Amino acid sequence: MTKKTNLLLTDLLLNQGFIKTLIDSLPGIFYLYQVTKDDFKLIGWNKKFETALGYSASELVNKSAKDFSSSKEFSRIEKALKKVLEIGKWQVKAEVITKNGKSIPYFFEGYKFEYDKLLYFFGVAIDISSEYRLQSNLKTIKKEIEKADEIIQKKERELLANAMQISENNEVVDLVKKKIKTLLTKDEEIITRKDLKDLENDLESKFIKQNNWEIFKTSFSQVHPNFISNLLKIHPTLTKTEIKFCTYIKINMSSDQIRSLLNISKEGVKKNRYRIRKKMNLLRDESLENAITKI
Repeated sequence: MTKKTNLLLTDLLLNQGFIKTLIDSLPGIFYLYQVTKDDFKLIGWNKKFETALGYSASELVNKSAKDFSSSKEFSRIEKALKKVLEIGKWQVKAEVITKNGKSIPYFFEGYKFEYDKLLYFFGVAIDISSEYRLQSNLKTIKKEIEKADEIIQKKERELLANAMQISENNEVVDLVKKKIKTLLTKDEEIITRKDLKDLENDLESKFIKQNNWEIFKTSFSQVHPNFISNLLKIHPTLTKTEIKFCTYIKINMSSDQIRSLLNISKEGVKKNRYRIRKKMNLLRDESLENAITKI
């Protein structure tokens, strides 16, 4: 700004005139400070300055900039003030302390000018409490999401462990059944054969009653409550075996682990993957795992 412009601006600001109505209508607090050798003295402000900070007009006259903030906050403000004296303008976010001790975050923007060999700066500060609350809420939400993700990951690890335990149990049952069948072909004693046959039937009965899939599905639904229903809404033609296959992929089980759980061959795994991909209309370069993860 030129000296003539500075003169006009200063006269308008320092002399109570039509400009008072203008600065009182600003959206934030307006301030005009005179820069002294070792301080910044308030010599002009708008009505919002008084109402927002709780001071009367007489209390604000020549008040130091230091009086409106803590020593920690003022150190940040002071750096910004030194910057405005160097380059002519400044911006900073800082907390202002009201007369009753309440702390309010503001965004300050100020400009330097000279008049009659004296140095001044003026500007407007906007209350950014809502922005701070939003940032705080976002941080809280982020922490809650991270906590929820940790819980889900823990549950998925438990699901995987349970699924593998079921798989191992199935393998043991199958192994015992095979040994019994082998023994039945060798032992010709009727009583022994009957006992072995009863044992085989007991194992078969327990194996069926345990209904491993239902146990797994109950635990799975606690972690991914809508996955199976959403899966069937999008792909209603999937069979029960294919649904099982998809749930196992959802918890990042390997093909070998899935093969063991479903008691199928490697070729059976490939066929299931092919049928599911076809029903999902996946392109050659589209990953089945990615498609299932998005559901």
